[in-house]
Amino acid sequence: MELRGKMIIVLGILFFFIQIQSGNGQVKGTDTSEHDQKSQQPLDMVLVLDNSGSMKKNDPQFLTREVVTKFMVGFGEKARLAMVIFDKEAELAESLMNTDDPDARARFLKSLNKVNYKGPFSNIPAAIERAIYEIKTRGRKDAQKIIIFMTDGIVDTGDKKRDFEREKWLKQDLAKESKKQGIRIFSIAFSNTADFSLIQTLALKTEGEYFRAYGPDDIQDVFEKISKAISGLPKKSDSLTPPKVQPVTTAVPTKKTERPKPSTLQPAKPSPITIEVTAPPARKESPAQKDDIFSHLILAGIVILLGVTIIIMVLIIKSRSLTKERVVTEPRAIPLADLIDVENVTGNKTLALNKRITKIGRNPDNDIPIVRDTVSGFHAMIEYKDDFFYLEDQRSMNKTYLNEEEIGPHAPKRLKSGDEIMFDIHKFLFILPDQIPSGATVMHFDEESDTSIYDGAGAKMPGSSPRNVLSIQRAMLVDVKSITNEKSIILKKRITRIGRGIKNDVTIPEETVSGFHATIECRDEFYYLEDQRSRNKTFLNNEAIVPNSPVKLKSGDEIMFNGCEFVFLLEDQFPSGETDEGS
Repeated sequence: MELRGKMIIVLGILFFFIQIQSGNGQVKGTDTSEHDQKSQQPLDMVLVLDNSGSMKKNDPQFLTREVVTKFMVGFGEKARLAMVIFDKEAELAESLMNTDDPDARARFLKSLNKVNYKGPFSNIPAAIERAIYEIKTRGRKDAQKIIIFMTDGIVDTGDKKRDFEREKWLKQDLAKESKKQGIRIFSIAFSNTADFSLIQTLALKTEGEYFRAYGPDDIQDVFEKISKAISGLPKKSDSLTPPKVQPVTTAVPTKKTERPKPSTLQPAKPSPITIEVTAPPARKESPAQKDDIFSHLILAGIVILLGVTIIIMVLIIKSRSLTKERVVTEPRAIPLADLIDVENVTGNKTLALNKRITKIGRNPDNDIPIVRDTVSGFHAMIEYKDDFFYLEDQRSMNKTYLNEEEIGPHAPKRLKSGDEIMFDIHKFLFILPDQIPSGATVMHFDEESDTSIYDGAGAKMPGSSPRNVLSIQRAMLVDVKSITNEKSIILKKRITRIGRGIKNDVTIPEETVSGFHATIECRDEFYYLEDQRSRNKTFLNNEAIVPNSPVKLKSGDEIMFNGCEFVFLLEDQFPSGETDEGS
């Protein structure tokens, strides 16, 4: 079967090149006609401009107004343009107007004077919703629909909990509505502090693009790229049309389709060989043809040998396939592995991967159902084979991402503990509990020394103290966004100090985090989280905790230090994440 498959592939490649040679001109003609048709299509655009105070630092000369003025007149008489300005709230500064109307253009330029970079906050979701609504209610059905979104920051309404909810609404519901309305979002980030994951998600989910402008001089270049992308370049779907050209199939089909048949049938039918073996006695009557008979016998022997070889190869292949089937049916020892549901979209914080193949998707018959419209029915799977776990996308509509890199359909990627997986925009962490810390099995705390570590044989490691012996479970913090530059942080001390200051055990380099923000303490065989009167509070599972009031942790808990997200994990508590307080 493998030999036949290889022959078919080779013939297919040859036939493909023949088609390309015979149909080259027709394909080019199709591309040109589509480009011309697109250039004549009407265009409805909304500019969404960030008016927060931080923009003044990134665009001190107000070059945005100058660039927008040039941009506005470059799309011809069929283009219409609107403008939304946002800081704490979103304002429709100008409705969709014709760019070739001098009076309308003058009003639009006057409205640009409202961009003064004095706003206190940055309400991005409200601005995008207002732009979508403008195109949805006033846009033309036959027009290209575009939103050009410019910002230098993150979602900031002054309420951290509300920010989290509105960012989720923006990534899920508004992005879905934009795609449904056929609106493409082109995003521009003005600084390294911008939320690039948000900006990239909006662009990718709506088939738009995103750009970075590191200074005022980059603004003009970015707008020129956007102009080309809108008016000149075909969409991704357009690039799939050339291979469907039909006239190419008449090139050389008859000669090439006749040849494969005898070549594929001859090796598979050894039965004619027996006829040639019984034939030589009839040819003995002619002594002059002895040499010919001998050569025929040699040829027949070679053919028989080839036939036997092919039969043996087929039997070997079949035996291998049977062996593989047996391996599949026989139970294997699967190591302990979990998926941590960062956003709790499944209703379970910790999900055990205890099957050889774990199916993931929107349909309820999957092993891990994610009931979200942007997730495909059978989106992806995680398979345990050859002593490793592999993630494989199943041709999902909105893709599967491993550590923010898109993986191709049916191209398995090997997983390691701490990997970040996204099904569309829904984030999970892959954890191998046996690898949470490496080495230590028992930890002993005393008053003089934070930690004493004993190896598996019971021998004390150097520098440890024998007093106040206490056996505890190993624990770690998973840094969801890698703010600390470490994906997994092992809790190796009796009291782990967390904050912005460099003397903390876990340093979070964010201005909104207090110098000494919180602690995680191990006592009485449990771990406790305690806020240290931080300025912006500590959150446990989205609830603010009272300062200096320790709260017991369980495996899978989500901890936030003013927006900096971590997941607390215990080695031996899976898959439910519930703490067995009676143990």
